[in-house]
Amino acid sequence: MATPKAAGKYQTYTEAVADAMFGVQAAFTYLYESTYRDKLYIAQKYMRNETDAQDVLQEAYLKAWQNLYCLQDAEKFPNWLSAIVASTALNALKKKKDLPFSAFDHPTEEGDTFEFEEEDWRTEYQPEHAYTDKETAELLNGLMDALSDEQRFCVLMYYVEEHSVREIAQIIGCPENTVKSRLNYGRKNLKAKAEEMERKGYRLYGIAALPLLLWLMRTEARAASDSISSAHTAAGAARAGAGAGGMSTSVRIALAVLAVAVLGGAGFAVSKFFPLRRRKR
Repeated sequence: MATPKAAGKYQTYTEAVADAMFGVQAAFTYLYESTYRDKLYIAQKYMRNETDAQDVLQEAYLKAWQNLYCLQDAEKFPNWLSAIVASTALNALKKKKDLPFSAFDHPTEEGDTFEFEEEDWRTEYQPEHAYTDKETAELLNGLMDALSDEQRFCVLMYYVEEHSVREIAQIIGCPENTVKSRLNYGRKNLKAKAEEMERKGYRLYGIAALPLLLWLMRTEARAASDSISSAHTAAGAARAGAGAGGMSTSVRIALAVLAVAVLGGAGFAVSKFFPLRRRKR
């Protein structure tokens, strides 16, 4: 085995995954820190609740660490992880709403033929003037409200996480035609909601609903990422010389994984290094 690298020295996911398979802490830290911003954001959109999203992300990373040996192409680690996040979020939402799996897996929206529209990926579509943070949040929440849980998951997985219809069907556990139907109904609902919001005075600058939604998400995600980066920079300065008591969340997760490997107890490891929040019953 090659000499372990520092977390910031990895050039490829292949290198990091290879070291992680041997329990190298820096490798876990790299895999976590290179993906957690995007995955936290998408988890928040799946769950529409920050606390639930954090719980989902915590569980998803632990699943990923425990199943790294299943990853066939290490360079696709982010895509593989996104499938785990989506599956974990879906299961969490089912439990939260106390719904049987069939309520999600067999919707009534059947029979549509999915048609890819060019405007779906027209990245040049963007507002002539920037929205304020308040306007961005209001527009984004309004559009998200137009989607059912099933539609939201499919729209996010297809247009944001870039999973294929087949991959989404496998993740959710439903027929491909169901995924296509949800995407179609989701786009129709977004269009209707955008028209409604425009009548209420919101400025949409002539942008179609789906491209607007994606643009708003990219804008919000960048702002969130910048905020997290600033917080980590400040925390890093505060932790300098603090020792293990001031270790970052990512390092706590990495140590938790090592404890799982050595002690054979996922529950012990997570509770020791990354205390779980207890859900209210």
